[in-house]
Amino acid sequence: SIPALREMMRELRTGHDVGISPDGPSGPLYSVQPGALALGRKLQVPLLLIAMNARRALRLRTWDRHLVPWPFAKVEVAMREIGTHDPLFSMPEEEARARLRRVYLEMTRDPFQIPGNE
Repeated sequence: SIPALREMMRELRTGHDVGISPDGPSGPLYSVQPGALALGRKLQVPLLLIAMNARRALRLRTWDRHLVPWPFAKVEVAMREIGTHDPLFSMPEEEARARLRRVYLEMTRDPFQIPGNE
């Protein structure tokens, strides 16, 4: 939402970090909605992609297939920074969103990835 983006802009300008789920509150799964990319571009702040992977986990039957690791399961956290010098910051929006999606899919080991799900 616009008010949420404005609040995140205020937080970033004061030196705080913000987190955004790139597929938004209702998906589709592994899509990249315009908000996170627009925020990073406007304020020229790097993007940090974070993916959680667990072999022993329950996947909820929700649109986002929420991951719930089993007790004592090993959880891997994969992170990748996309700095402001990256060509992504100057690409056309749709191309940049598609590239972010590809990078994120490389990071996740989700067996439920849906090819072509934009």
